[in-house]
Amino acid sequence: MILSSITPKSLWTSLKTALVYPVAMAARLVRPAPWIVTERPDQARDNGYCFFRYLREQHPKQPVL
Repeated sequence: MILSSITPKSLWTSLKTALVYPVAMAARLVRPAPWIVTERPDQARDNGYCFFRYLREQHPKQPVL
């Protein structure tokens, strides 16, 4: 990067990213990302539903959408 191309806006964006990224990663460790269970629209069968039901019954704390 050429020093003449650094602007106050780019410095501010870099600073925000450097401060927010560690917080976001720590939050992800506390609350994991949800699992999304879907079916293909052209081949909708009950596999997705059965897997969703299994997760709800056997792993109720796992966030599933």
